[in-house]
Amino acid sequence: MEISPAAASTYSKLLPVVFRIDCLLSLCLGNSVEPRKTLGVPERPKEGVAPELQPILNQVEILHPGTPSGAIGKPRHPMDQLVPWVKMQPRLERAFSAHFAAFDKLAPAYQMYFATLRRSGLYLEHSFLSIMMAIETFDRCRRGGKYVDDGQWNVLRPLIEAHIPAGTDNGLRESLTTRLKYANEYTLRQRLRCLAKEWAGLFDHLGIDTARWANLVVNTRNDLVHESRVRPDTLDVVGGLYGLVQTLRALVEGMLMTEMGFSLDEATNLLRESSRFTHLRGIWKAQT
Repeated sequence: MEISPAAASTYSKLLPVVFRIDCLLSLCLGNSVEPRKTLGVPERPKEGVAPELQPILNQVEILHPGTPSGAIGKPRHPMDQLVPWVKMQPRLERAFSAHFAAFDKLAPAYQMYFATLRRSGLYLEHSFLSIMMAIETFDRCRRGGKYVDDGQWNVLRPLIEAHIPAGTDNGLRESLTTRLKYANEYTLRQRLRCLAKEWAGLFDHLGIDTARWANLVVNTRNDLVHESRVRPDTLDVVGGLYGLVQTLRALVEGMLMTEMGFSLDEATNLLRESSRFTHLRGIWKAQT
């Protein structure tokens, strides 16, 4: 596929655009997509060049590592794609517009998620933390999520801080007041519960006990961050950490598809039709 901008541009200006396109195509294919080469113009064009040599001397060609010029990846069957071309083609322009419009706000979520696609050999622990953080960041950007309104919290917070005992270690006091700064925002557990309700069509089809699933995700995150281990109750179910990673991956992919203009039901159906979802359903079915 060749994508040409309306006008020639420098590599530094093209790079963010290329990354946005990579993310969209990677999401649709369910696999990392990277450019083979990028053509641009120098930031300071050479002067005094004969007109017939302008296209040659004032053009920069960047070959990307890992994607040799002329190399073509193996074709992916539509069942292995999240959004097969036949379903993407009629809405391609709308999907690109929606994707580019939302990208800046959701960039941290995209970067954390697509890093796991670019590096398929990542440890499961790394993939789990990256995808989980992508979901949390995405939900915070889109939902917000607070237990009480700001007016109530501005009254409650000073009252809570005032009850920190006198003589408390300064470091501990600072830690507590810093946590209170964000204490009114939804916890990860609360966000996962809300998402499980929204994506009930996805979780019900997998036969997942969403309350248990949310607890497993949160407990596993806490163990990895604070103790650098995965607790036994995670390893003993749903294919272990692998099962959690694949479930989180399906969730974040569905969330990102809604940003391309697909409805929640459409995104759910696309996920359910993919071969990866069939594999994921088998993992959960094995524990029942």
